[in-house]
Amino acid sequence: REGSDTFHEVKILQEKLENFVKKELSDTVMSRLISGVNFNFHQRADRFEFKQRRAEVATRFLPKKERDVIAALIIRKLDPYYQLHCNKIGCGTECIYVLAQCSNEGCSATMSKVHMDAHDEACPFKITTCACGDTFARHDQSKHQSEVCKLRDSKCAFAKIGCSRIVRACDMNQHLDDDGSSHLLLAVNRMMEYQDLIKSMRDRITALEHENKDLKQSFENQLQVSAKEVENLGTKFNRSSKALAAVEANSKNDVKKITEKIEKHQKASTKEIGNLGAKVNKTSMALTALELTSNNEFKKIRAQK
Repeated sequence: REGSDTFHEVKILQEKLENFVKKELSDTVMSRLISGVNFNFHQRADRFEFKQRRAEVATRFLPKKERDVIAALIIRKLDPYYQLHCNKIGCGTECIYVLAQCSNEGCSATMSKVHMDAHDEACPFKITTCACGDTFARHDQSKHQSEVCKLRDSKCAFAKIGCSRIVRACDMNQHLDDDGSSHLLLAVNRMMEYQDLIKSMRDRITALEHENKDLKQSFENQLQVSAKEVENLGTKFNRSSKALAAVEANSKNDVKKITEKIEKHQKASTKEIGNLGAKVNKTSMALTALELTSNNEFKKIRAQK
């Protein structure tokens, strides 16, 4: 009957709508804009501000009355065998398909009366009674069983020091009374372990203190040696500075003497060069006179011939 089952047709429609929403979330311009500002839809979908804004948009663009009318038309279209709606017009409030709201406090579910019993069996706001006698909403059941229920299995308060008993929460006080001596023995054993540990830590601390003292003394000795070496280096530096200053003074005197000698030699060389120049001039003049005389004599000889 899958082809004619209204529930099957509604499920197919639901899947199509969900796929459409997913596709819109990934393909629309808004989704691209949202991804550009690092907006994660799935992380924010359950936040109160997001739900409130979604409700405001839905109320403005698709009011509840309009949504209810559209849903009714869809049901009539998909339910030719009247599995989800009545085939009589104006049948009144006694009809099994009349809309009713869940009577459990806190639940906002609205559905046909015919489905209310099935919803009530799974409604998270249904008040249930535990075997311990406490009452609570169904959605608090796991929390009640793990934290509140008097019949839950609980570890002994002395589990950390070795008690491995698992008892019901309501029997915990009786367990503490009955096994008080064993708990005391466990506590004494743990204290002895702590004492051994403390002794071991004290011995270690003492050894570390001695080691620290030796290191401190060694450091102070090394510091004194270093200070003496620095002082010696300072003395050597002062001596070297004085020796360098003396060498520098001597060098200045030597440079001054050498400079004076060079200047004297330059003056003497200049004077000698002047004398040599005068001698060269005299020699040139004598050679010129001799040449004139030779020319005259040569002319006389030629004339006599």
